[in-house]
Amino acid sequence: MLDMKSEYFSDSEIVGFLSDGVEDDNQTIKDFLNSLLSLYEISQDGKPLSYALIKDWPIFVDEKSLSIVLDMLGSLFQPNDPVRYIAEYRDYLQAWDDVKTEMKTNTRFFCQMDSIVDIFNEFNIDSDSLILFKNEKFFRARVHHKEEPTFSIDEMGAPKTPELATPGRANPNGIRYLYLCYDNKTPFYEVRPYYLDRVDIGEFLIQEDNLKIVDFTEKVNLFNVFYDEGEIVFKQKVKRRVLFDAISNDLSKPLRSFDSELEYVPTQYICEFFKCRGADGIKFKSSVRDAGKNLVLFYPNKAKCVRVYPYEVSKITINQIHLKKL
Repeated sequence: MLDMKSEYFSDSEIVGFLSDGVEDDNQTIKDFLNSLLSLYEISQDGKPLSYALIKDWPIFVDEKSLSIVLDMLGSLFQPNDPVRYIAEYRDYLQAWDDVKTEMKTNTRFFCQMDSIVDIFNEFNIDSDSLILFKNEKFFRARVHHKEEPTFSIDEMGAPKTPELATPGRANPNGIRYLYLCYDNKTPFYEVRPYYLDRVDIGEFLIQEDNLKIVDFTEKVNLFNVFYDEGEIVFKQKVKRRVLFDAISNDLSKPLRSFDSELEYVPTQYICEFFKCRGADGIKFKSSVRDAGKNLVLFYPNKAKCVRVYPYEVSKITINQIHLKKL
């Protein structure tokens, strides 16, 4: 008989479920875990299963707990086995890569997205969006490139005119979007200042209730979905997370000096796709700060700068450099 203990799990929903002491709880969790494990296969190019189930999907407390439960399940997996998603899920990543290539090199404005559009269409703007409310606080940075006074409140927002709106990861050339951060530290990382640079941080407040944000960083509680909505919806949610993670990575990726602005086209297209369906903006992760999250508002007047904090960069330290072999 399986004896699932709450101490094995970091997922609060599973912990709460086990604490109820219902007789069939062990079987329910077993069914859930077997369904989740069925989405993975061994691959030398993959990440350890422990990474997937402790960090990526924060289900287990540690490797020891994961190992105990894998033994209970009679699974062929071990915590350190390198794994990747099965082909059905990887196909969405390849489809996104294909769409990006198509937009950049062949068909720009009427690109065929049949291979991934089902994931986008099942996203309900009204029920699946992250909701922002009036007076929620966000931040934005500007670097001084000459001797000048602190930027005024009016100078901290989006470009004033379409002519000043250069293309970005979310906005096409000439279309004004407002890029913000969820905390007051991430903006410093995003603008990449140099030693002794002056940096002003603007504090922005949302101006109305119920802004609908497509959250590309959304962390789905898989157990809840499996238990409440069934295995089919559970697997569809994982597909959406896989695709949204890839898009979030591209949204946060900085343009290198030798890159073309064409690199921006696919993510601009995705933003326009959701904007036309009623979204007010998107949320995506910061590539330069692990804990950072960014917000883009499609309508800049829906947030207002209320104060500006001036800073000077007095010291820059590098704690760790991560390298990828080419």
